[in-house]
Amino acid sequence: MSLIDRLFKKKNINTLEEDIFSAAEWVVRALNSSGYKVDYSLESMRELDRFFDE
Repeated sequence: MSLIDRLFKKKNINTLEEDIFSAAEWVVRALNSSGYKVDYSLESMRELDRFFDE
């Protein structure tokens, strides 16, 4: 690989969509580990509400 190729090679930069998904997964894991049942369902919204109330 030439120097020019290495300089302009795309680095591992996530897209906004990938960042949003990663953040959502992190929140789900964090809430689940704290006893909230969060899984992207409608019931999860109730759990999020309970989290914010507490």
